[in-house]
Amino acid sequence: MKALLLAGILLLPAAARAAAPGADAALDALDARVALLESLGAGPAVCVSSLTDADVRADLSGTALSDAARGVLLTAVRPALERLYNARAFASGGPRVCDELAPLRATVRREKIAGDLPFDLLCKTNYYEALMAKATMLGEDSMFGLCLLRNRVGDRDFKLDSLEASCRIIADRKGSVDEVCARLTPYYDNASIAQPCPRMLRYVSGDESVCRLFADELVHERCEGYAAFRKAESGSAAACGKSPHCLMMRGRAAEAAAAAEKEVVAAACGVYGRAEIRSERARAARDAAADLAGRLARDAEAAPDRAGAAALDARLERAARLEERAARLAGRK
Repeated sequence: MKALLLAGILLLPAAARAAAPGADAALDALDARVALLESLGAGPAVCVSSLTDADVRADLSGTALSDAARGVLLTAVRPALERLYNARAFASGGPRVCDELAPLRATVRREKIAGDLPFDLLCKTNYYEALMAKATMLGEDSMFGLCLLRNRVGDRDFKLDSLEASCRIIADRKGSVDEVCARLTPYYDNASIAQPCPRMLRYVSGDESVCRLFADELVHERCEGYAAFRKAESGSAAACGKSPHCLMMRGRAAEAAAAAEKEVVAAACGVYGRAEIRSERARAARDAAADLAGRLARDAEAAPDRAGAAALDARLERAARLEERAARLAGRK
């Protein structure tokens, strides 16, 4: 049997042999997409068990969803996705993993004074901010280097030609919060960033009294996480609770990432279960199946023998069945 199979493969021309694995992989991926859509009719459990955050990111970065549906999905998953990549950066020991967010082409607004940031840049900024908060509370001597990285790799607070001076002021932290901020004032990139300086210095010091001053849900959450870390490092082992930021700063980033990935998937499944979005994704799958069938039909001309033609016929039949399944789903209300 193995000899016959090998002979059949060798009889195919090079173009057809090269196309076969790619076509099979495309059919497998499309089958998984359609099966997931079919499972949504039975509730979210199957979706949650079969979806990954990579699938969600593919939808957000691809063209399968309309801009409106993509916006709904991004709004639903972004908080959990931000938590996930904060934790993954800590787990991997650096912010390179944040580059996986760049294809989403998403911008995020934090506090009003901060403006919009590309999602991947926010992820890198969050990573260095958390390290700076940790260094502040533990009295580590790494603050100067972290400040430079935060302003060069992440979002920048200070003028580029002032980084040596401004980061040295932050690292030395001499005097009261107000005195430190006064020395920093000439170096800020703009006046709006200088305004919340006292609040931000207390924020990275784990001062929970300032958390109520942050309107953004995730900034507020980070503030509470820093405060929890400060308490945990002071001997209250249970202070972290389930705070993802405290957990990752305490060396439990994998645990925080696992919890956040579940949140991403659950939020996405809730969106995918909406009738109008399920129908839209089904139409995209239907069109993808039709396109694949067209390409396979063109490849059929390259099959010189019965074995090659039979293999291509089987793929064409599979693509047609997938198109029919997706079309039925697209017609559901």
